[in-house]
Amino acid sequence: MNFLVLVNGAPQYKYFYAKIAQEIEVKGHNAYFAVNAQKSAVVEPLGYIDHSKNTFFFDHYLKENFNDLKNQPVNMNETWGDVFYSDFDRFFCHNYNLNESNEYWTAVVNGLERFFTSIITDNNIDFILYENVSNSFAYMGYKVGQSLGCTYVGLMGSRLPNRYEIQTSIYSESDVIISNIGSIKLAEDEKEWYKSYQEKLFNTQPDYMKNNIITKKINLSNLISYRKVKTVQKNLNVFLKTDSHYNYQSGHPIEQLTAMYKLNWRKMLNETQSNKYYLPMDEVDELIENNKENFYVYPTHYHPEASTSVLAPDYTNELNNIISIHNNLPVGSYLYVKDHISARGIQNKGFYKKISALPGVRLIHFDYNIKKLIKNAQGVITVTSTVGYEAVLMNKPVYLLGHVFYENFPNVIKLNSFSELRNTINTKLKSYSDEEIRMFVIAYYRYTFQGQLLIGKPDLWKQEYFSDIADNILYKIKDVRKTKV
Repeated sequence: MNFLVLVNGAPQYKYFYAKIAQEIEVKGHNAYFAVNAQKSAVVEPLGYIDHSKNTFFFDHYLKENFNDLKNQPVNMNETWGDVFYSDFDRFFCHNYNLNESNEYWTAVVNGLERFFTSIITDNNIDFILYENVSNSFAYMGYKVGQSLGCTYVGLMGSRLPNRYEIQTSIYSESDVIISNIGSIKLAEDEKEWYKSYQEKLFNTQPDYMKNNIITKKINLSNLISYRKVKTVQKNLNVFLKTDSHYNYQSGHPIEQLTAMYKLNWRKMLNETQSNKYYLPMDEVDELIENNKENFYVYPTHYHPEASTSVLAPDYTNELNNIISIHNNLPVGSYLYVKDHISARGIQNKGFYKKISALPGVRLIHFDYNIKKLIKNAQGVITVTSTVGYEAVLMNKPVYLLGHVFYENFPNVIKLNSFSELRNTINTKLKSYSDEEIRMFVIAYYRYTFQGQLLIGKPDLWKQEYFSDIADNILYKIKDVRKTKV
């Protein structure tokens, strides 16, 4: 079988997926590589990919065919948002790469379609391998591959401790998870796992949040660290050695570097200025322990992130989300807005001032234990947050706006708009037993694979670790033979 491995600028991803590709080759298959830009060869050099005859660079393709591509009509059944919003959400949040013309983006979208069509057909590609669909490069690989009978295989950390997902679609994973829910017979070891999992739930943090750099407070020392100096050097090398005009996902390396420094300065300042708007934690404790208020929890999200820009693009504006939810809640109820620790400093002082001014809204500090809120809340209102899944486990109603793996689980009410909230918030919901909830969680457990995706921890990379991942990928796709997903 032939695998096309995607490579873009996410740190360490190139090295991580190269290790998987090598193990796939050891097991008798072929690996090809589609790289978004030559920048990859400068920032993260790797001869196995950079100098392989099986590697294709999109920025080279775009440059060579640009004049033809920009003058051709776009002829595909896609929306601009489906293709590009995941990238533009990042551009908007970080304020860079915003100067290109409409003709430029026409060339890019036409180029992506032809680039992937050529690679897949010329090399008889069976599977496309990357993380879950998270940006336009992956999205177009997925969609073009789908049209040619090629299956996308995406790796993603799961919400269960020490487990990860292998996805083959963008939106339908929840359907896959519950497809055999009626025939599940629980094994004793699964029952024991669930019991232990539930007992530890209150103080358990998802694997993807542990040691995540974006959850850390930014200090002045972080901005002048050795790591930052090396980043500056790498971006200067990119500027000198590549034609960044055709690197559509990053743009000019100096502009991107400057934007990221400005962003970190703003985050440091914003966090300091916004602290006064959080309700003190002891006051939160008093409110919930004495049942003083009927409240719903809304967890903010980190932006930009594929969980919203791909799976819920209509709900990436946090201020609009909170105002719209607030406007549809009955007078007398409260909305507890729990800030996301990864989003610390993302929003400015004005955002927090407006939120805290709304009647019936309380702003909760990102360090507060969200499960204490869930336990005492009337329910959770969320876009795609893990908090919604945790509320399911705690047998609380979840009002869901986006697409997420637990959307068909018990107690989840899917909303198509904010206005639907006012019609469902007071509706009496079916009561589920712990056994029924357990069945769905075990179904998710069976869908996942044991282990973690140690992308940012190369010191833990072992040959047998990648061999196991490759085995799991091959197991996942064993019944797929160039059929549409």
